[in-house]
Amino acid sequence: MALESAARYSDHARLHASQFKLKSDRAIALLFDCSVQNGGVPSLALRHVLDIHQPSWGEPEMMRAIAGAVADSVNPKYRPNVLVRKLTVANGSGSVHGVHYDLEGDFGL
Repeated sequence: MALESAARYSDHARLHASQFKLKSDRAIALLFDCSVQNGGVPSLALRHVLDIHQPSWGEPEMMRAIAGAVADSVNPKYRPNVLVRKLTVANGSGSVHGVHYDLEGDFGL
């Protein structure tokens, strides 16, 4: 059952990745986190990111936009925590709950 749940989250993340034209493992990890923690990328957040998207953006800029849009969609009291968590993945490093993460060094992302 746990593997089936993980597969659903993974499928959801990959669907969003195709919508945003993201291919990296770190982008998939961000979208997987969005699926697990937030039920995915809410449709208003998805539309907002696609509306503000600039042709010059690479994956990092798109991932930061997704992080902000998802954080903006949650209860305001949780927004700072959600934003820090998502930006840590989008940027490849950061501190969440006092723990520093280097996603490339720690996890190969």
